[in-house]
Parts: sequence; C-alpha cells; structure tokens
Amino acid sequence: MKKIKYILIMAVTAFLLASCEPSVLPTPDIGPAPTAADLQITITPGVDAFHFVIENTSKVTGMPSWDLGNGTTASGSKAVAYYPLPNTYVITMTLYTKGGNATVTKDLTSTETDWAYFSSPVIALICGGPEAVNGKTWVMDSLTPGHIGVGPDLANSSLWWSAGIREKPGTGLYDDEINFQLMKFQVIYDNKGVSYVKDFRKGDAAYSNARAKSGDWMVDYATPVTGSWSYVERDGKEYIQIASGKPLYPCFDTGAKNGEYLILKVTETSLELACIGGDNNAWHYLLKTKGS
Repeated sequence: MKKIKYILIMAVTAFLLASCEPSVLPTPDIGPAPTAADLQITITPGVDAFHFVIENTSKVTGMPSWDLGNGTTASGSKAVAYYPLPNTYVITMTLYTKGGNATVTKDLTSTETDWAYFSSPVIALICGGPEAVNGKTWVMDSLTPGHIGVGPDLANSSLWWSAGIREKPGTGLYDDEINFQLMKFQVIYDNKGVSYVKDFRKGDAAYSNARAKSGDWMVDYATPVTGSWSYVERDGKEYIQIASGKPLYPCFDTGAKNGEYLILKVTETSLELACIGGDNNAWHYLLKTKGS
C-alpha cells in the first residue's frame, strides 16, 4: 500500500513540475522599421507669406514629431509654422511606428520679411532697435550677486549656487562682450583672447591652452566670432537662440543646448537669461549693458 502511495505522489509531482515549465510565446510580427525613403514632408502656403502648413504625407503610418527649424517643435500629422525672416529653414520630422522610427529633413526657403516681427519690444530691448546701427553690447554684471548660477531647472537656475560680487576675478569672464544687432540679426562675441568655460567644454576644438581657475577653466580662443540670433516665442515663454559655426555665448560657455536661452527678464540695461547646459543643469546669466 505504501508503495502505491509513493508511486502516486511521484507521478503527481512530475505532472506539476512539467506544468510549471515556462512557455515560450511566439514573437509578434510588428513589421520592419521605417527608413528615410518611406518618409515624406509636404509644405504648402498658409494664411500669408510667413506661415506654412507642414504635413506628414509618408507611405507608412506612424506618429510624427517635428522640429520646424524656427525654434519651435510640434507633434501630430500637421503643423503650422511661422517664418518671419528670409532664411533657409531645415524642417525635421521623426516618424515613430510599431517597428521603429526614422528621420527625414526638408528645406524651406523664405524670401519674405514680416516687418511686424520687428515691433516686438523685447527685440528692441535686446539689440537697441532700428536706431542702434551698431547694435547693443552686453557684459556680465559682475557687481551684482548671482550674475552666474546653477540649478535644477530653468525656473530655478541659481538655486544650487550663485556667484558673489566679482567672485571670478582674473578668469577672463568679466571683460567679455556680446553684441546683438538688428541688421541681419547678427551677434558678435568678443572675449579679448581668453574665455571662461565649464570643464565639459574645455575640450572644444576651437579652444587651446586650457587651465583651471576658480572652479572652472580658462581657455585661449580667438575672437571676435560672428553668428546669428533669433527671438522665439514658445508656450508663453520668450527665448534667444544663437547659431554659429564656432562657440558663441553670453560671456560664459556652459554648452547651452541648441544655443537657446530663456529670457527671464529684460530691461533697457539688464538682461537675465537661463539655459540648459551641456551637463543638463540649468545655468543662470545676468548681463548689463556695456558702460551702465
């Protein structure tokens, strides 16, 4: 009798162990990832010469994400973009599908100028407006606490640390100048030969002779350097975007992502900015007009 019970127990145990073996489900066929050849962007005129309808007309189905080339982004199958100045704008679409994603770009060349764009009081405060033939020059406001700082996000860009009055003497920071002009939206950076940069920026190919000083790095860098700037309104906030083939920034190189600076406050003599730096921290800038 005991032998029969033992055999039954062994049989049940074997059955349970067999039933607990993991089952391998077949991999679902989600289709191949798209390629750039599958993607297509169609651009049509909008309500005036400065607005355009940007549409995804790709061969494959997916969710598009847009970089409209004017400092704004969008999502969805269609977007309306505003291009107030003559330029060639690079529109980028990334299409996400079940199988993966792909990216394609398309140029939009605008030859028209929306003169209403220049009526913005913020633009006039930054560059001096049409009357300032040579633009407006800004320097670091070294005599004000918090002229540079760092924090977790753009709304708290000096929460973790902020510089005291002239806390960084002898670094090359306080004689740097950045000049914004309305003509061709030109921006010029002049560092008198030496720039002050974060440690993760000191290896840029444009820099040489890096040496540590007061917690950051001095580098030799030949200027003036010229680039372009634009004023962008997005989601109720205002930004300055700087574009240049060489490093160009408001006196302190923190590696601002996309060359974009949030305008926290601007007056005739004061310009307060914040950016997301190359270290993903938020960096704070307080500038004043040269000579003020």
